[in-house]
Order: sequence, then C-alpha cells, then structure tokens
Amino acid sequence: MDLKHYAAVMWHRIGLVLLVAATTTAVVIFGSHSLPRSFTATTLVRLVQAQPDGVSSTSLSYTERIMNTYVRLLTSRPIVARALSALSLDESPEDLIDRVTVEVLPETELLEISVEHPDPDVAAAIANSLAAILVAEGESVFHGAGGEYAAALAAEIAALETELAADRSTLSLLLHQIGPDGTPEPAQQITIERLQMHIRGNENAYASLRERASQAQLRDRVLAQTIHVVDPAVAPGEPDQPGLLISAILGAFTGLVAGIGLALVVDSLDSRIRSVRQLAETTALDVVSSIPAVRVPRRERKHVVRVNHGSSQDAWEAFRTLGAIVLAELREREAKSLLIASACARDGRSTVALNLAISLAGAGWGVILVDSDLRSPRLHQVLRTSNSCGLSDLAIGLCTLDEALQETAVAGLRVITSGTPTPRPDRIVGPVHMRGLLEDLEKRADVVLLDSPPILDYADALALAMAVDSALLIVADEQAEEGIVAEAARRLMRVCQTCAGIVVNRARHSGVMDTHPPGTEHLAAYQRAWLDREVTPMASSARRWRQLDDADA
Repeated sequence: MDLKHYAAVMWHRIGLVLLVAATTTAVVIFGSHSLPRSFTATTLVRLVQAQPDGVSSTSLSYTERIMNTYVRLLTSRPIVARALSALSLDESPEDLIDRVTVEVLPETELLEISVEHPDPDVAAAIANSLAAILVAEGESVFHGAGGEYAAALAAEIAALETELAADRSTLSLLLHQIGPDGTPEPAQQITIERLQMHIRGNENAYASLRERASQAQLRDRVLAQTIHVVDPAVAPGEPDQPGLLISAILGAFTGLVAGIGLALVVDSLDSRIRSVRQLAETTALDVVSSIPAVRVPRRERKHVVRVNHGSSQDAWEAFRTLGAIVLAELREREAKSLLIASACARDGRSTVALNLAISLAGAGWGVILVDSDLRSPRLHQVLRTSNSCGLSDLAIGLCTLDEALQETAVAGLRVITSGTPTPRPDRIVGPVHMRGLLEDLEKRADVVLLDSPPILDYADALALAMAVDSALLIVADEQAEEGIVAEAARRLMRVCQTCAGIVVNRARHSGVMDTHPPGTEHLAAYQRAWLDREVTPMASSARRWRQLDDADA
C-alpha cells in the first residue's frame, strides 16, 4: 500500500475516524472532570555524612544501607501514625501509606519525601511532619548496633577501672605489711607477685578496651548523621491531573490514532470493491468507464432508473461516454451484439443496459434492447411496453419477430421484452437459439444490447455470453465483493468470445465532483478520478472512432 491508498482509505473512513476521535475526547474530558483531584507536596531532606580520612568502603556501604533504611521506615505505619497524630488528622495510617513516597536521589545525600492528598495544605503539612520526625529523632528512632557496642565497651572499661583500683589498693596494703628489713615472707611474696600479675593483665586489658572504645568513637563519628531540611514542602497550586484543555488535546490525539488504526482494520476486513486497483488485482479485465451514482427516492432504489439530462447531468454524460466507447469497440471488431452482465442482482445492470441503449439511440444509432432476464424482467415496466409477446413467446413460436419488436418513446430504440413467464427459462436462452435470433436482430439494427440475469445466480447469463459478440461486466462501487466479482469475471471470460471490460456503476467521488461545475470538464475530472489508470485499448478505440467521425464530417 502506498501513501495515496492510505489517504483514500482515510478519506473514505473519515466519518469513523472522527467518530472515534470525538468519542475518545469526550470520554477523556468527562473522566478528567469526574475524577477527584489530588495534590502532591514534596520535602527535600539532606543527610550529611561526617566522614574523616581513611573511611573504608565497608562504612560507605553501611551508609547506603542506612539511607535505604530511612526510606523503608518513613513509610512504615508507626512513623506515618506519628505524623498524623502530630497534625491531629483523623485519617487512617494504612490509607496514607499508599500515598507517601520516599526516594533516595541517585548520587546524592538527599531524600525526597512526597505526599499525595486531596487537600494541598494537608499534603504539605504531612510531608513536613515526616521530615521533622526524621530531623528531631533520627538518632533515637533509627538507632543501629553501633551505639550498643560503644555502651558495652564503656561498661567493660568502668568495670576494669573498679577492679584495678581495688587490686592496687590491696597491693599497697600488702606492701605496707612487709617487715622493717624489707623482705617479705615467702607467703607474702607469692601473694604480691600474683596480685601484680593480675594488675598487669587488667592494665593490658584496660588499654585494649580503651583502644577499642576510641575506634568505636571514630566509627560513630564516621556514621554520625547531620540531618536537615533543604527544601520544605509548600501547598501545590495545581493538581496532579492535567487540565481540561490538555486532557482534550491528549484525548483527541489518542482518539485520532485509534480511529486511524480502526479504519485501517475495518478497511482490511472489507472485501468490497472500492478502486480500480482492486479490480485489476481481482480480475484481468480493464475498467472502461464509470457511472456516477444517481439520486433516487428510497422507494424507487430497487427499480430500473431512467436517467435524463435534467435530473442527473453527470450520469447522462457518463452514459454518452460509455456509448462512444462501446460503439468504437464494436466497430473495431465488426460486431453488433453486446451482453450487459453482472455478478449479482442489484448491481444496476438493467439500469446500465437501458440508459446505454437510450444514449446510443440518442446518438442516431438503431438499437434493439432485449430483456433476456427471464427470471426477473423489468425493462417493460420502465419503458411502459406490453409484455404479452416477447422473447419467451418468440422462442416457442407464439409470435413473430416483427410482432415481438416494439417501438418505444425513444426514437431509434426498439425493445424485445421477456414475454410470457415460463417455467424453463434455460430452454429459451440457449446459445444455439439465441445465436440465430441475434443474427436476425443484427440485420435490423446497428447495435443489439441484451440484459442478462446475474452470472452467479443462474447459468442463463453464461449461455447468453456464448451467443453474443462481446460483453460488459457491471460492478457496483462499494457494494460488490472482490471474490464474487473475480468468480463472475472468470466465468464470463471462459465462455464469451470477447469481454469488453468492466463498467463501475454508482461510483462515488463527491470530493472530485464538487470541484467543477456540471459539464464535460466535470465528467472528465470525474472519470479520471475514478479510473486513475493508463488508457485502455477500448478507450483508445473510442478516440479512433471519434477521429473517424470528425473525418467524415
């Protein structure tokens, strides 16, 4: 598919596209207006790490875990409940937790606390309350294992200090108990040495504990948090939801895209004939002409329509053009009989046959129109002729050819109606009988046109096609389906000597028709818009025929 085809599809489905776009826009606007508004307030908190030189990667990893711990705890039920209690808000913490978002901004020391609430002032107050809890009670609320370790070291140091003081006091007392000569007794000597060894051991342990305590204090300083609010929350002035204008624009755009997609899907599922390209891909026949749709009352749409110059100039000129093309084709092949066929009923076959005959007669040619649709004859009604003596009566010898031929109100046009209804129409329209009849009719007229039954409904049409010199296949624009037209064309081409081509009936191209006033230029533009293809051999023949007429003149 090229861009031109897509444009044609969009133009044809413009109503569907606009309907989907309008519906989507209305739904989005209504939904945006109906949904409750919500506001989001955000507080920015910085957690500065007091990190001296020589901090290890382990401490940095621990700091990252602390930051993530803050995120989880700030969205916990106890902390959210404290924030609500501080503001005296009668709301459920469980409902608010889902509307609280805490994030660590990547590669920073910042925490972003966001709160969503229908009331903008309440949203800002809750965000600031959570930040205040973090600032005021960060050390006590978010206490880790480091404080307990330092306290344990301090307790051990205090116990050693007490024990050392007691041991030193005991040693001093023992030394004072030594005699005047300064030589302790053996038992005293042993006690003193043991006590001195115990004191030295405790002193070493004391020194070790002091070292460990110093390291713990250093670690506490490394991990000490300096928390302060960088940007307090303020009541937002605009809700989170987009405004009605933006919603309408987004809805219209979304609906337009959805409408275009739906139009393409519907078009891909639609097998009806809509362009010459489809006909070219479906059949091997050329499109020789197109007939514009004629406006008729609804109650008369099932009837054969006689086109006149005053009511539908476009269709009138189209039939004149078709007549010139048909004459050129028949003259080139030295033929006179032409079958007007269609795949199914209601393609406007009888209407085309009648108005083509009228157009040829109006150009000064002798025309005989035969209503060979014995299943559903209609031509006698629109021409207001008798149907008591027609094709069926002629076939069984109930009347002569002169009696069957009836004059009409159109000069140069005679008609043979279907005649008396018969239970076996197939016996009437057999190729052998019809060939003989056509030979007689061709002697009495310049052109013989036959209106046939639908090809796919009855075999009568194929029998008639075997008897005539050429045939036209009528296809209703936007009504006939590809598969049906393809099968009809295949059957017709197998039995007919020459298939002149396809005539598109009820062609709709109002966009082109509106750009020109009524007249021949209008018709030419209309024909080019529908055909949009190379000139067919039949069209070339039509030009040669017109050149011959000009030469004769």
